Amino acid sequence: MIKKLLLAVFALLLVSFALVFVYLDSVVKSSIEYVGPQVLGTEVTVDAVSLSPLSGSGSIDGLLVGNPEGFSAPYIFELGNVSLALAVGSVFSDVVEITSITIDSPVITYETQLRTDNVRTLMAQLSSADASAPAESDQAAAATQVVIRDLQIINPRVNLVAGGLTAPVPLPDIRLQNIGEESDSVSLEEALRQVLAAISQTLLRANLDQLREATQQQLQEQLQRGTDAVNDNADRLRDGVRNLLRQ
Repeated sequence: MIKKLLLAVFALLLVSFALVFVYLDSVVKSSIEYVGPQVLGTEVTVDAVSLSPLSGSGSIDGLLVGNPEGFSAPYIFELGNVSLALAVGSVFSDVVEITSITIDSPVITYETQLRTDNVRTLMAQLSSADASAPAESDQAAAATQVVIRDLQIINPRVNLVAGGLTAPVPLPDIRLQNIGEESDSVSLEEALRQVLAAISQTLLRANLDQLREATQQQLQEQLQRGTDAVNDNADRLRDGVRNLLRQ
């Protein structure tokens, strides 16, 4: 009898373990798409999540962060592949320790307006979300504390949108280490704020000479297209007048 009971418990554990493997990815995906908009104030979607509950390593594919309201581009961040590793034992503790996050070849759309830009607007929305009192169902997410040992953004591709013009902006790799270590941990909002601040500072230090050349070239191309259109219209008008005089 005891043997059968032990076998039943063991089988139940195996089933539970299998369910963790099957449903963990979908749970994480749903959590990102649920918590992300509440924290950032904009749409967040994910294509797929693959995580190992044994090693704590995994990847997030097709993570899209919508542009804040008032900006024209559909997305501010398009993160094709995010690989991460975390300390498995910290998942059920008060502070989740993320060993590493590597964001490879993200597309960043940096859209400027007269007084602000979309990165700073997103940071402002973070501050608003942090200051507002969370709903009861969101208290667990709001209380989540993290320490990020190493975060790298490699091979970033940046598109500047300004005054109806778009231009590529050269951007070096970005690396942040030990986020939250000095204060033992930080909230998810504060961790995101530090990452966005690093991106904003790097963008402001971007190669403005190359940016100026790119925008000047676009202006010249637009002027040339306008000149060509005027010439075409003039040719059509001249041909029309000639045809009229012949009648």
